[in-house]
Amino acid sequence: MIVNILIVDDEKTFAEILSENFLRSGENASAVYNAEDALKYLMKNDVDVVILDINMKEMDGVTTLAEVKRINPDIEVIMLTGYGTVKTARDTLKLGAFDFLAKPCDLDELSNTVRHAYERKSLKKENRSLHAVVEKIEHIERKTRFIGDSRQIIEMLSLVDNIAPTDCSVLIQGESGTGKELIARLIHEKSRRSNNGFIAINCGAIPENLMESEFFGYERGAFTGAVARKIGIFEAFDGGTVLLDEIGDLPLHMQVKLLRVLESHEFQRLGSTKTQRTDVRIISASNKDLEKETDKGNFRKDLFYRLNVITISIPALEERKSDIELLANYFLNKFSSRFKKKIKSFSPRAMELLKNYPWPGNVRELENVIERSVILCTGETIDEKNLPGNLTHPAKKSPVLTNIDAAGRMEDVEREHIRLLLTEFHHHRAKTARALGISERTLYRKLKQYGLLEK
Repeated sequence: MIVNILIVDDEKTFAEILSENFLRSGENASAVYNAEDALKYLMKNDVDVVILDINMKEMDGVTTLAEVKRINPDIEVIMLTGYGTVKTARDTLKLGAFDFLAKPCDLDELSNTVRHAYERKSLKKENRSLHAVVEKIEHIERKTRFIGDSRQIIEMLSLVDNIAPTDCSVLIQGESGTGKELIARLIHEKSRRSNNGFIAINCGAIPENLMESEFFGYERGAFTGAVARKIGIFEAFDGGTVLLDEIGDLPLHMQVKLLRVLESHEFQRLGSTKTQRTDVRIISASNKDLEKETDKGNFRKDLFYRLNVITISIPALEERKSDIELLANYFLNKFSSRFKKKIKSFSPRAMELLKNYPWPGNVRELENVIERSVILCTGETIDEKNLPGNLTHPAKKSPVLTNIDAAGRMEDVEREHIRLLLTEFHHHRAKTARALGISERTLYRKLKQYGLLEK
């Protein structure tokens, strides 16, 4: 392997001798005679090893070393030191230098040191690549792992296994926080499209006036500000999977355009008359009952039937209480590791409270509660005192638990849950929306619907 070497020394003759020696041995070597030129060279060229004189005018070698590492920490630097600067050269090792040699240096020794420096750089690169692969695998595992051994979850995961290899349209329904995106990712990772891209789009989070350009892209000059062509989501993720989350918030005019994509796999960029084809698998998700939305005229029936080839209904956490202990222990291990704590378990009382709470925010709320509890816990066991007040004193902190009255309407439950979160986050809408797993636009609509807007 050819090593790219840069020699930096204000003794021009010496620098050129070194450069010629490395060139004769088959390496790629260049020489510059001051720090400023060296840094300019490094900004424009790929360099493996820098041979740097410690005594230079204007900018000394120690300062230059720091600048080299700032530009590219992976570059290995060998310091050349004259008489009287050996101690300074040793100090550069603490600053990231690979080694130092005394001038006049033995050319064979210098060549061997360069080779060793390059080997270390290559090893670090390989380790980083391996680490990146491992991180990617772990990321996929984290993203696609759906935890639960209840009957409902086992049946749901069996359905996922059956439909994943196909390209059929899938509608995932479930309350906020139940894991709709996780199921969509799991379908993608088990499909033939797993080597291609996956993207989750929250339909409620994109402004209506930008939605068409985000989905389909646009040509240069299509509208004011369109200074260059933009590739839309359906084109960029051709061959992959697109999750349209909260599809119930999709405006009617976009529903028509989406229907065309589903039926013909065709679309047009804004400002273009040319038809583009796309091979994306569209998975949709909603916390609304889309069939009811069609009856209200808020959602097109033809689109609903096209999306609803296979429906996956994710049960609320309240409906699978047997999974709470399993999930709680999973999150306990996850956050104990993240925060470097040695928390081993929950107290019987703490686990009882976790199991008896109705979890209106579902798994996402449980995860947030366990994270908070791990942070606050100072011992090896999470106890009642580490849990939030709405779990330990539900009558006081969570009227939603006592006021699910005879009507038992989910709207009342949702309204109260939103009100409690608003209070907890001091009416900070962005934080409240994140905790609920919805967009700020959707939250605003719900606040207006439930009369919770601040006057």
